[in-house]
Amino acid sequence: MKLKFRHQSPFKWIERVPALPLLVATIVVGISGCPDPDAAKKQQAREAQHQRELRMTQQAASATATTQALQSQQLVVQAARKEGFDAGEASGRNSALADIAKREERARELGHQTGKIAGELQGHREGLKEGEAIGYAKAAATEFRDGQKQGELYGEIKGRSEAEKEAAKKIELADEAGEKRGEKLGRIAGIEEGKEQQRRESFARTASVVVCVSCCFAAVVLFVVVHREPASALAIRRQLDIDEAIRQERERIERQQQAEREERLLSLLENAMPLRIEKRDKDKSDNSANDDSVVDAEGDS
Repeated sequence: MKLKFRHQSPFKWIERVPALPLLVATIVVGISGCPDPDAAKKQQAREAQHQRELRMTQQAASATATTQALQSQQLVVQAARKEGFDAGEASGRNSALADIAKREERARELGHQTGKIAGELQGHREGLKEGEAIGYAKAAATEFRDGQKQGELYGEIKGRSEAEKEAAKKIELADEAGEKRGEKLGRIAGIEEGKEQQRRESFARTASVVVCVSCCFAAVVLFVVVHREPASALAIRRQLDIDEAIRQERERIERQQQAEREERLLSLLENAMPLRIEKRDKDKSDNSANDDSVVDAEGDS
Protein backbone atom coordinates (compact mmCIF):
# COMPACT_ATOMS: atom_id res chain seq x y z
CA MET A 1 0.00 0.00 0.00
CA LYS A 2 1.35 3.40 -0.92
CA LEU A 3 0.48 6.80 0.52
CA LYS A 4 -1.01 9.19 -1.94
CA PHE A 5 -0.95 12.93 -1.22
CA ARG A 6 -3.06 15.52 -2.83
CA HIS A 7 0.01 17.79 -3.59
CA GLN A 8 3.26 16.50 -4.99
CA SER A 9 5.88 16.35 -2.31
CA PRO A 10 9.56 17.12 -3.10
CA PHE A 11 10.48 14.08 -1.26
CA LYS A 12 9.53 11.43 -3.75
CA TRP A 13 11.55 8.83 -1.97
CA ILE A 14 9.10 8.93 0.91
CA GLU A 15 6.39 7.50 -1.30
CA ARG A 16 8.30 4.28 -1.46
CA VAL A 17 8.26 3.88 2.32
CA PRO A 18 5.28 1.99 3.76
CA ALA A 19 2.74 4.27 5.47
CA LEU A 20 2.04 2.36 8.70
CA PRO A 21 5.64 1.97 9.86
CA LEU A 22 6.24 5.58 9.03
CA LEU A 23 3.26 6.67 11.06
CA VAL A 24 4.35 4.58 14.01
CA ALA A 25 7.85 5.95 13.84
CA THR A 26 6.58 9.50 13.64
CA ILE A 27 4.39 9.03 16.71
CA VAL A 28 7.20 7.46 18.69
CA VAL A 29 9.62 10.21 17.78
CA GLY A 30 7.05 12.85 18.61
CA ILE A 31 6.26 11.41 21.98
CA SER A 32 9.78 10.75 23.00
CA GLY A 33 11.48 13.77 21.68
CA CYS A 34 8.82 16.51 21.69
CA PRO A 35 6.63 16.90 24.80
CA ASP A 36 3.07 18.12 24.02
CA PRO A 37 2.11 21.28 25.95
CA ASP A 38 -1.64 20.44 25.68
CA ALA A 39 -1.20 17.03 27.14
CA ALA A 40 -2.60 18.07 30.52
CA LYS A 41 -5.66 19.63 28.94
CA LYS A 42 -6.11 16.63 26.78
CA GLN A 43 -5.70 14.44 29.84
CA GLN A 44 -8.25 16.50 31.73
CA ALA A 45 -10.52 16.42 28.73
CA ARG A 46 -10.10 12.68 28.54
CA GLU A 47 -10.76 12.36 32.27
CA ALA A 48 -13.78 14.64 31.99
CA GLN A 49 -14.98 12.60 29.02
CA HIS A 50 -14.34 9.47 31.04
CA GLN A 51 -16.22 10.91 33.99
CA ARG A 52 -19.09 11.88 31.70
CA GLU A 53 -19.11 8.47 30.16
CA LEU A 54 -18.91 6.96 33.65
CA ARG A 55 -21.79 9.13 34.86
CA MET A 56 -23.74 8.33 31.73
CA THR A 57 -23.00 4.66 32.28
CA GLN A 58 -23.97 4.98 35.93
CA GLN A 59 -27.10 6.89 34.97
CA ALA A 60 -27.91 4.29 32.34
CA ALA A 61 -27.25 1.52 34.85
CA SER A 62 -29.28 3.37 37.45
CA ALA A 63 -32.07 3.92 34.92
CA THR A 64 -31.85 0.29 33.90
CA ALA A 65 -31.88 -0.78 37.55
CA THR A 66 -34.75 1.59 38.24
CA THR A 67 -36.58 0.27 35.20
CA GLN A 68 -35.90 -3.27 36.25
CA ALA A 69 -36.94 -2.45 39.82
CA LEU A 70 -40.09 -0.80 38.53
CA GLN A 71 -40.73 -3.75 36.26
CA SER A 72 -40.10 -6.20 39.07
CA GLN A 73 -42.23 -4.04 41.35
CA GLN A 74 -44.94 -4.00 38.70
CA LEU A 75 -44.60 -7.75 38.32
CA VAL A 76 -44.77 -8.14 42.09
CA VAL A 77 -47.75 -5.80 42.21
CA GLN A 78 -49.40 -7.68 39.35
CA ALA A 79 -48.64 -11.01 41.01
CA ALA A 80 -49.91 -9.69 44.33
CA ARG A 81 -52.94 -8.23 42.60
CA LYS A 82 -53.59 -11.50 40.79
CA GLU A 83 -53.03 -13.45 43.97
CA GLY A 84 -55.32 -11.10 45.85
CA PHE A 85 -57.85 -11.30 43.04
CA ASP A 86 -57.66 -15.08 43.06
CA ALA A 87 -57.86 -15.15 46.83
CA GLY A 88 -60.76 -12.68 46.79
CA GLU A 89 -62.44 -14.63 44.05
CA ALA A 90 -61.98 -17.88 45.95
CA SER A 91 -63.12 -16.23 49.17
CA GLY A 92 -66.08 -14.67 47.40
CA ARG A 93 -66.91 -17.97 45.75
CA ASN A 94 -66.62 -19.78 49.06
CA SER A 95 -68.71 -17.15 50.80
CA ALA A 96 -71.20 -17.21 47.92
CA LEU A 97 -71.34 -21.01 48.08
CA ALA A 98 -71.76 -20.84 51.83
CA ASP A 99 -74.43 -18.18 51.40
CA ILE A 100 -76.12 -20.29 48.73
CA ALA A 101 -75.92 -23.34 50.99
CA LYS A 102 -77.42 -21.31 53.83
CA ARG A 103 -80.11 -20.00 51.52
CA GLU A 104 -80.80 -23.50 50.23
CA GLU A 105 -80.98 -24.81 53.78
CA ARG A 106 -83.23 -21.95 54.76
CA ALA A 107 -85.34 -22.45 51.64
CA ARG A 108 -85.49 -26.18 52.41
CA GLU A 109 -86.59 -25.44 55.97
CA LEU A 110 -89.08 -22.88 54.72
CA GLY A 111 -90.23 -25.41 52.09
CA HIS A 112 -90.66 -28.07 54.78
CA GLN A 113 -92.55 -25.64 56.97
CA THR A 114 -94.60 -24.37 54.05
CA GLY A 115 -95.31 -27.94 52.89
CA LYS A 116 -96.23 -28.93 56.42
CA ILE A 117 -98.54 -25.93 56.77
CA ALA A 118 -99.96 -26.56 53.28
CA GLY A 119 -100.44 -30.25 54.11
CA GLU A 120 -102.17 -29.36 57.37
CA LEU A 121 -104.37 -26.84 55.57
CA GLN A 122 -105.09 -29.35 52.82
CA GLY A 123 -105.87 -31.98 55.43
CA HIS A 124 -108.15 -29.55 57.27
CA ARG A 125 -109.84 -28.64 54.01
CA GLU A 126 -110.22 -32.29 53.01
CA GLY A 127 -111.48 -33.13 56.48
CA LEU A 128 -113.95 -30.26 56.34
CA LYS A 129 -115.01 -31.28 52.85
CA GLU A 130 -115.32 -34.92 53.91
CA GLY A 131 -117.26 -33.90 57.00
CA GLU A 132 -119.50 -31.66 54.94
CA ALA A 133 -119.93 -34.43 52.38
CA ILE A 134 -120.79 -36.92 55.14
CA GLY A 135 -123.18 -34.41 56.68
CA TYR A 136 -124.73 -33.67 53.33
CA ALA A 137 -124.95 -37.40 52.61
CA LYS A 138 -126.60 -38.08 55.96
CA ALA A 139 -128.93 -35.14 55.50
CA ALA A 140 -129.62 -36.23 51.94
CA ALA A 141 -130.25 -39.80 53.11
CA THR A 142 -132.60 -38.53 55.83
CA GLU A 143 -134.32 -36.23 53.38
CA PHE A 144 -134.41 -39.05 50.87
CA ARG A 145 -136.04 -41.38 53.38
CA ASP A 146 -138.49 -38.69 54.43
CA GLY A 147 -139.12 -37.84 50.81
CA GLN A 148 -139.48 -41.51 50.01
CA LYS A 149 -142.05 -41.92 52.74
CA GLN A 150 -143.87 -38.77 51.67
CA GLY A 151 -143.56 -39.88 48.06
CA GLU A 152 -144.97 -43.28 48.95
CA LEU A 153 -147.89 -41.68 50.75
CA TYR A 154 -148.38 -39.14 48.01
CA GLY A 155 -147.94 -41.80 45.36
CA GLU A 156 -150.37 -44.07 47.13
CA ILE A 157 -152.95 -41.30 47.41
CA LYS A 158 -152.34 -40.12 43.90
CA GLY A 159 -152.24 -43.70 42.65
CA ARG A 160 -155.58 -44.36 44.23
CA SER A 161 -157.04 -41.22 42.73
CA GLU A 162 -155.43 -41.97 39.39
CA ALA A 163 -156.57 -45.57 39.63
CA GLU A 164 -160.09 -44.39 40.37
CA LYS A 165 -159.91 -41.93 37.49
CA GLU A 166 -158.41 -44.56 35.23
CA ALA A 167 -161.01 -47.07 36.37
CA ALA A 168 -163.75 -44.54 35.63
CA LYS A 169 -162.19 -43.84 32.24
CA LYS A 170 -161.81 -47.54 31.63
CA ILE A 171 -165.42 -48.10 32.60
CA GLU A 172 -166.51 -45.34 30.25
CA LEU A 173 -164.24 -46.64 27.52
CA ALA A 174 -165.38 -50.17 28.26
CA ASP A 175 -168.98 -49.04 28.01
CA GLU A 176 -168.32 -47.28 24.74
CA ALA A 177 -166.17 -50.13 23.48
CA GLY A 178 -168.77 -52.60 24.77
CA GLU A 179 -171.50 -50.80 22.91
CA LYS A 180 -169.43 -50.70 19.74
CA ARG A 181 -168.23 -54.23 20.28
CA GLY A 182 -171.79 -55.32 21.03
CA GLU A 183 -172.92 -53.79 17.80
CA LYS A 184 -170.08 -55.43 15.91
CA LEU A 185 -170.52 -58.68 17.76
CA GLY A 186 -174.25 -58.47 17.17
CA ARG A 187 -173.68 -58.09 13.49
CA ILE A 188 -171.05 -60.80 13.56
CA ALA A 189 -173.28 -62.96 15.73
CA GLY A 190 -176.14 -62.42 13.30
CA ILE A 191 -173.91 -63.38 10.44
CA GLU A 192 -172.60 -66.33 12.42
CA GLU A 193 -176.12 -67.26 13.44
CA GLY A 194 -177.20 -67.17 9.80
CA LYS A 195 -174.23 -69.28 8.84
CA GLU A 196 -174.91 -71.56 11.78
CA GLN A 197 -178.53 -71.81 10.72
CA GLN A 198 -177.40 -72.69 7.24
CA ARG A 199 -174.98 -75.23 8.69
CA ARG A 200 -177.72 -76.66 10.89
CA GLU A 201 -180.06 -76.91 7.96
CA SER A 202 -177.35 -78.49 5.82
CA PHE A 203 -176.46 -80.70 8.76
CA ALA A 204 -180.12 -81.61 9.21
CA ARG A 205 -180.35 -82.47 5.58
CA THR A 206 -177.11 -84.42 5.84
CA ALA A 207 -178.35 -86.07 9.02
CA SER A 208 -181.64 -86.97 7.42
CA VAL A 209 -179.76 -88.43 4.51
CA VAL A 210 -177.48 -90.24 6.91
CA VAL A 211 -180.46 -91.47 8.92
CA CYS A 212 -182.13 -92.69 5.77
CA VAL A 213 -178.94 -94.36 4.69
CA SER A 214 -178.55 -95.79 8.18
CA CYS A 215 -182.08 -97.09 8.16
CA CYS A 216 -181.55 -98.64 4.80
CA PHE A 217 -178.29 -100.06 5.97
CA ALA A 218 -179.95 -101.32 9.15
CA ALA A 219 -182.67 -102.94 7.09
CA VAL A 220 -180.02 -104.51 4.93
CA VAL A 221 -178.17 -105.62 8.04
CA LEU A 222 -181.32 -107.06 9.55
CA PHE A 223 -182.03 -108.80 6.33
CA VAL A 224 -178.49 -110.15 6.25
CA VAL A 225 -178.72 -111.10 9.90
CA VAL A 226 -181.97 -112.85 9.35
CA HIS A 227 -180.86 -114.66 6.27
CA ARG A 228 -177.14 -115.04 7.08
CA GLU A 229 -176.25 -115.41 10.68
CA PRO A 230 -172.37 -115.39 10.40
CA ALA A 231 -172.14 -112.01 8.69
CA SER A 232 -174.19 -110.22 11.35
CA ALA A 233 -171.22 -109.39 13.62
CA LEU A 234 -169.22 -107.84 10.77
CA ALA A 235 -172.17 -105.75 9.67
CA ILE A 236 -172.78 -104.50 13.19
CA ARG A 237 -169.11 -103.55 13.51
CA ARG A 238 -169.22 -101.66 10.23
CA GLN A 239 -172.35 -99.84 11.33
CA LEU A 240 -170.68 -98.87 14.58
CA ASP A 241 -167.60 -97.62 12.72
CA ILE A 242 -169.79 -95.56 10.43
CA ASP A 243 -171.65 -94.07 13.40
CA GLU A 244 -168.35 -93.25 15.12
CA ALA A 245 -166.99 -91.60 11.99
CA ILE A 246 -170.16 -89.53 11.66
CA ARG A 247 -169.94 -88.46 15.30
CA GLN A 248 -166.25 -87.51 14.98
CA GLU A 249 -166.92 -85.51 11.82
CA ARG A 250 -169.72 -83.67 13.59
CA GLU A 251 -167.45 -82.84 16.54
CA ARG A 252 -164.68 -81.68 14.20
CA ILE A 253 -167.08 -79.38 12.38
CA GLU A 254 -168.30 -77.94 15.69
CA ARG A 255 -164.73 -77.41 16.94
CA GLN A 256 -163.76 -75.71 13.69
CA GLN A 257 -166.75 -73.39 13.91
CA GLN A 258 -165.94 -72.57 17.55
CA ALA A 259 -162.30 -71.84 16.65
CA GLU A 260 -163.38 -69.54 13.82
CA ARG A 261 -165.70 -67.64 16.15
CA GLU A 262 -162.91 -67.27 18.74
CA GLU A 263 -160.45 -66.05 16.11
CA ARG A 264 -162.91 -63.41 14.92
CA LEU A 265 -163.52 -62.23 18.47
CA LEU A 266 -159.77 -62.08 19.18
CA SER A 267 -159.12 -60.10 16.00
CA LEU A 268 -161.81 -57.63 17.00
CA LEU A 269 -160.33 -57.29 20.49
CA GLU A 270 -156.82 -56.85 19.10
CA ASN A 271 -158.02 -54.09 16.80
CA ALA A 272 -159.72 -52.32 19.70
CA MET A 273 -156.96 -52.75 22.34
CA PRO A 274 -154.00 -50.76 20.80
CA LEU A 275 -155.81 -47.45 21.18
CA ARG A 276 -156.58 -48.18 24.81
CA ILE A 277 -153.00 -49.35 25.50
CA GLU A 278 -151.51 -46.26 23.83
CA LYS A 279 -153.81 -43.98 25.79
CA ARG A 280 -152.99 -45.82 29.02
CA ASP A 281 -149.21 -45.52 28.38
CA LYS A 282 -149.59 -41.83 27.63
CA ASP A 283 -151.54 -41.32 30.86
CA LYS A 284 -148.88 -43.24 32.80
CA SER A 285 -146.05 -41.12 31.30
CA ASP A 286 -147.94 -37.92 32.13
CA ASN A 287 -148.55 -39.15 35.68
CA SER A 288 -144.87 -40.11 36.14
CA ALA A 289 -143.76 -36.70 34.82
CA ASN A 290 -146.13 -34.99 37.25
CA ASP A 291 -144.84 -37.18 40.11
CA ASP A 292 -141.22 -36.31 39.26
CA SER A 293 -142.00 -32.60 39.16
CA VAL A 294 -143.81 -32.83 42.50
CA VAL A 295 -140.91 -34.77 44.09
CA ASP A 296 -138.38 -32.25 42.73
CA ALA A 297 -140.44 -29.38 44.07
CA GLU A 298 -140.66 -31.03 47.51
CA GLY A 299 -136.89 -31.74 47.46
CA ASP A 300 -136.14 -28.10 46.56
CA SER A 301 -138.42 -26.89 49.32
